[in-house]
Amino acid sequence: MLAIKFIILVLCVLVGYTLGFIFTETRYRLAKYRLFQFQAFECRKCLSTHITWVLTTLASCIFSDLLMFIVGLFFATMLFIGLYIDEKRRTIHLDI
Repeated sequence: MLAIKFIILVLCVLVGYTLGFIFTETRYRLAKYRLFQFQAFECRKCLSTHITWVLTTLASCIFSDLLMFIVGLFFATMLFIGLYIDEKRRTIHLDI
C-alpha cells in the first residue's frame, strides 16, 4: 500500500509540473485572460507548485494519511526549488 501511495504522489507531481508548463508556456496560457492575471498564474514555478500541493493534499485526504500529506508537501517544495534553479540557469544576464 505504501508503494501505491508513493506512486500517486509522484503522479501528482508530474501532473502539476506538466500543467504548470502548459498553462504558462504554451498557447493555452492562463495569463491571457483577465481573471488569471496575477503572479500565481503567470509564473511557472508558482503554478506548478500550487497545483502539486493541492493534488497531493487531496490525495492524502482521500487516504487519510498524515505521512502522505507531509511527503506531498515535501515533493511540492522540491518541485519549486528545482524549477527555481532551472529558471536561474536559463536566465541570461546582460552586462550593459
